[in-house]
Amino acid sequence: MRERLVTPRDVAWMLVLMALALAPRLYWASGIGLSDDFIFRGEVNAVLNKQILPDNQAYRFSWWFPAALSCRIFGLTELGLILPFTVTATLAVGLSTSSGRRSGVGRGASSPRCCSRHTRSISPGRRW
Repeated sequence: MRERLVTPRDVAWMLVLMALALAPRLYWASGIGLSDDFIFRGEVNAVLNKQILPDNQAYRFSWWFPAALSCRIFGLTELGLILPFTVTATLAVGLSTSSGRRSGVGRGASSPRCCSRHTRSISPGRRW
C-alpha cells in the first residue's frame, strides 16, 4: 500500500499555519482606507455598473472579476472588496505547504513543520 502524500496530521498543520497567516492579515492589513482602496472601489463600482474604464486597471481581470463578483453578492462594502483577496492569500499558504509535501521533499524545507520552526526562529527582536 502506498504512503499517503498528505496525511491528516499534515492537514492539521496546514490549517494551523493558515490561521496564523490569516490573523495578522485581518488585524493589520485589511480594511477600507489602506493604500489605493478608494481607487479600487471606484474601479469595482464601474464594473458593477457595466463599464470597464480604459485605464491602467482595465487589464487586471484576475483582480477585478473576483472583487466584482464578491461585491455583487455582499454589496460594495468592506467585506465585498476584501474577501476574495483574503481567501486567496489564506488558501495560498495551504497550497504552498501541500505542494511542498507532495513534491517528494518529505519533511524538507517546504513542509509545514519546517516552516513553523523557521518562523519561530526569526523573531523581530533577533539580531542578524
